[in-house]
Amino acid sequence: MPRVYVDSCVLMLAYRAQEDEVAMRAIQELDREDAEYLCSLIVKLELIPQPTINNRTDELEFYNEYFSSALSVSSDEGVQRSA
Repeated sequence: MPRVYVDSCVLMLAYRAQEDEVAMRAIQELDREDAEYLCSLIVKLELIPQPTINNRTDELEFYNEYFSSALSVSSDEGVQRSA
């Protein structure tokens, strides 16, 4: 089973899927049944503050739903440098 690390920009596009074709491709990627999805604290820190501060509950629920189903991976400095 492939492991897919989904970056914050893909999740933002997927949330806005109704807006354009590129966003629709992002949402399709998140629906793959043959993949194990990964996320890190860095992605959470990039995505959660704005919808929380601005009371965008639908957007926040979308991200939290993904985070609850994705495998959380650690991100240390060595991992970041090799990426």
